[in-house]
Amino acid sequence: MKRRYILQIGAGFLLAAAGILLPITGTLTDTAASSALISVGTVMVTFGVLNHRRFGDEIETDERTRKIGGEAASWSWFATLILLCIIFWANKLGGFTPDIEGVILGTILFMALTGAAFSWYFARREARE
Repeated sequence: MKRRYILQIGAGFLLAAAGILLPITGTLTDTAASSALISVGTVMVTFGVLNHRRFGDEIETDERTRKIGGEAASWSWFATLILLCIIFWANKLGGFTPDIEGVILGTILFMALTGAAFSWYFARREARE
């Protein structure tokens, strides 16, 4: 197992254990912080195990996947910039008045979805060439 996966899984277990043990000892009384620690720890352990099962000790990325990921990220960033300009001008011209939480959530979801869509598109285009 790669050292990176071992560290990721170990850190995840520590965070999850801290999220469980700190409220029991009375050190942490905020349930939201405890839930966040448990959630982050669980996600770290899950991704560490899944990445180890998927890649093992082999190479995770190569030049092709790095190129596709970089290109997808730049196109996603550009599409998000255009979306934010549209939201700005719609608000400025009185089209609608969005609240800040909606704009942030929409921007995060839009950037993640367009990043995945562009990555899929560029991978398919690369496979055809």
